[in-house]
Amino acid sequence: MIMRTRMPEASYLINHLGDKTRKFTQDAQQASNEHLEEAGESYFQHLRFTVTMAVHFIAISFVLVVHGLLPFLFTRTASRHTERLYRIMKSRTPQSPHDTYDI
Repeated sequence: MIMRTRMPEASYLINHLGDKTRKFTQDAQQASNEHLEEAGESYFQHLRFTVTMAVHFIAISFVLVVHGLLPFLFTRTASRHTERLYRIMKSRTPQSPHDTYDI
């Protein structure tokens, strides 16, 4: 004999998940607003900066792959640009209690 357990009512699941989703959304929005305020930027200013930094890091990654294949090329390029990006990011970042180390 196979025992079957009853599925919870759909309305219970919808309400339960809806409450969890609503709480997560509120917490995420609050954390985002706090971060943007701390950074002193609007959403789109922050997005522009982060996308720009991501493009630079992707370019550095490409340089590193080429350097790995041909070690005589780009001997200091990646480290020089990484240090420059680090300085840019560090100068823009307010000291946060969440910072646990300094490079």
